[in-house]
Amino acid sequence: DKPIVFLYNNESYSLYATADVEDEVYNAQNYRIYFNKGAIDQPLAYIDMLEYAMPSILFIGDIDNDGFPDLLLQEGHNYEYHKIALYLSSYADKGELVKNVAVDEEWRDC
Repeated sequence: DKPIVFLYNNESYSLYATADVEDEVYNAQNYRIYFNKGAIDQPLAYIDMLEYAMPSILFIGDIDNDGFPDLLLQEGHNYEYHKIALYLSSYADKGELVKNVAVDEEWRDC
């Protein structure tokens, strides 16, 4: 619904998501995460189906020491599946804010 807005080095950034919500118990389709600063509206992740899971922000800060925010996100699509994605600003291409540089995935079966 609402973007998460934060200031970093006096610059305004936001993270937000869109989805086709199926119900109120963390089930959704076409879940997309975006990172925004001014005219740049960068898609970060697409999850076709969320099943009792909710992606979350684990960390926002300057990991690569370049003066711009980096992100660590939990992008799992299922309550038993954990996907941690690292986005660094120093690897971003022109027109991007960050680049996905590492992913850790793990299934945690009951």
